[in-house]
Amino acid sequence: MLNRARIGSVVTLVAGFLAWAPMAVANEGNDTEKTQRFSLERAAPANALAVIGVSDFPAMLGGLKQSAIANLLKEDEVRQFLAPMFENLDTWVAEARREIRREADEIERFVDSATIDRLVDPREWMEILEGLGGEVLVVLADVREVEGEREPVPDLLIGVDLGQWGSTVQRWLDEKLPELRRFAEEEAEHEGRTLDLPEFGTYELAGVQVHTISHKELEEVGGRLHYAFMGDYLLFGMFADTFEAAVKRGNLAKGTLLDNERYRYLSNRLDRRPGSLFAYADVERILARSRSARSDREEQELKALGFDGVKAIGASFSPVEGGARWRVYAHAPTPRRGALALISQPSRTLSAPSMAPAGASFLVSLGADPKSIFDQVMAMVREFDGEDSYQEALRDIDAAQEEIGFHPVNDLLASLGDEISFFGTLPKTGFIPDVALVVNLRDSGKFNQILSALTDRVQEEAPQVSITTLQYKGRTLYSLTADDWELPVPLAFTIDQNRLLVSLGMQSLKKIVNGNSAGTLADDPQFRQAASQLGFRPNDPATFLYYIDAKALFEWGYNTAVPMLGSQVPPELGLDMALLPMTETLSQHIRNPMSIYRVDDQGLTIDMLSIF
Repeated sequence: MLNRARIGSVVTLVAGFLAWAPMAVANEGNDTEKTQRFSLERAAPANALAVIGVSDFPAMLGGLKQSAIANLLKEDEVRQFLAPMFENLDTWVAEARREIRREADEIERFVDSATIDRLVDPREWMEILEGLGGEVLVVLADVREVEGEREPVPDLLIGVDLGQWGSTVQRWLDEKLPELRRFAEEEAEHEGRTLDLPEFGTYELAGVQVHTISHKELEEVGGRLHYAFMGDYLLFGMFADTFEAAVKRGNLAKGTLLDNERYRYLSNRLDRRPGSLFAYADVERILARSRSARSDREEQELKALGFDGVKAIGASFSPVEGGARWRVYAHAPTPRRGALALISQPSRTLSAPSMAPAGASFLVSLGADPKSIFDQVMAMVREFDGEDSYQEALRDIDAAQEEIGFHPVNDLLASLGDEISFFGTLPKTGFIPDVALVVNLRDSGKFNQILSALTDRVQEEAPQVSITTLQYKGRTLYSLTADDWELPVPLAFTIDQNRLLVSLGMQSLKKIVNGNSAGTLADDPQFRQAASQLGFRPNDPATFLYYIDAKALFEWGYNTAVPMLGSQVPPELGLDMALLPMTETLSQHIRNPMSIYRVDDQGLTIDMLSIF
C-alpha cells in the first residue's frame, strides 16, 4: 500500500508528466493522424520576455550523435578500456530495477515493467528521444504580480512536438491521469486521511479540446495547468488567457513572436541552422517589468554600469563537424557607458595571427586602448564615488610621477598601442616552451625612454636583480634574472618595430626577432579550419581572439603522463592500464577550440568553438 510520501509522489508525477510521458508510452503503437503543424514560435505573444528551445530536435540529436565524444566512445580501444565502467553501469541499472519493483509495485498499475526498465536504463533514452518531432520550446510570455505573493509569477508556455509519440501520449494521459487521482483517493480513504488532490477538467476552444488540472496551490497564484494537443504537438501553460490566445493564434494570426522585430533581429544574428539550441531574452522589457523589485540604489548602479543599454540578449548552440559552435549576442546600440563601454573596445584587425609561428600551440590576443580603458574606469569612479574621490585618484596618479620618474597615464599608458598578444609553441625537447608577449606601442621612442629609466632604477635599487644587454641585428636585447629566480631561464625583452617583445630566454627572443620563415599561424590549416567554422578570417576585425592547438597539447601531455597513470587510477574502477588507448586513437577526435569576441555599433558578439 502507498504511504503518505508515495501519495505525494503521485501529485508530483502529475505535475511532471511532460518530462516523462513520452517514455511511459514508448512501448505502445503509433496511430497519429498528421494535421497542420502547430508551432509555439508562431503562436506565442509578440511581446514575450524570453524564449529557449530547439526548432528541430531530431536534427540536434543527429548532430550530437556525430560529436567527437560520441565518435570517441565508438572506438574499440576506448570501449575495451572502459568495459569495467560499463559493467558497473549494468550493475547500477539492475539494482535500480529491483529497488523500483520492491518499493513501488503499484507503479506497474500505470506503467508496464518493460517501460520501467527503459526509464531506468539511460542507454534507452536516446531511442525514446529520437521519436520526438521537431520543436521543443519554452516561452516566458510575461511575469504576473499576484496579490499576496512577494515574487512575480512566471507566465510560461511550453510546446513539444511529440512526433511519433503524439497520439499515444494523448491516450495515456486521457486514461491514466483520472486513474491516478482515483487511486490516490482510494489509498487516502483506506488510511483515513484527506489529501488536496488535483481536479481534472476539459473544455473546447476553437475546435481544440483543452484539458485543465487545478489545485489549491495553483489557484493561490491565480492559475491552473492547461494543456492541449494539436496533432502531434502538445501545448502547456498555466494562465488561461495566455494559453487560449496561443491556441487561437496557431499558424494564422498576426501579432505573434515572429512579428516581433527585435526577436527577428536577434534570431538572424544567432546560429539558427537545423538542430540548434537557441535562447532569447528581451532585456529592456524584463528590466522594465522588474523595476518595482529593485531599490533606487540598485537602479542607480544599473544605470551607472550602463547595463540598461542592453536591449536584448541571444545565444545559440549548434553541433558542427567534430565539435560544437556557441554564439552569444548582446544587442546594445551605441552610445554605451560604464562597464558596458569598458567591455566594448572597438574591434580591429589583430596582428597576432600573422606574428605567431605556424603550428603555435596557443594564442591570446586582446585589442584594446589602455588609455581609453583608464578613462572609462575613472569615469566609473566619478559615477560611483563622486567628484571628490575622482579628483583624489587623479592627484595620487600625478604624485606617482615624482616617485617613478614618468607619468603612469600621460607617459606610460599613452605610449602603449591597441593590441596585447601572448602566444607560444610546445618544445620539441625539454619542458620550456617558446612563448612571447607582444605589446604594440603607439610611441616607441617615449616607451624606450621609460624602459631605460626603469632598468637603470632597478639596477641601482635592487642589486639582487641582474640586467644584461646584447646587441643583435641592430636591436638591444635585455636579459633579466634575480638571485631567487625560480625559472630555469631569464626573462628576455626588446623593442622591435613599435612593439615590445618579451620571452623566456634569449634564444626564444631571437626567434621572434628573426621572424617566421616557415609561415605564420594565419596560414596554418588547423587555425584556418577553426576560424572558418566561426565565420572568421584572419583579417576580420575582432576585439579578442583565443586559439589553442588542443590536439598537440593533448598528445604532448598524454605521452608525458601515461607512464605515471598506473599508480594514480583508483583500483575500485577496475581499469586495466595496459589497455589504455593509443594517443592517436584519442587525439584524432579532438578539435582545436577558438573564441572570438567582436564589437560593432549595434552589439557585442562572442563566438566559440568547443574542443569536442
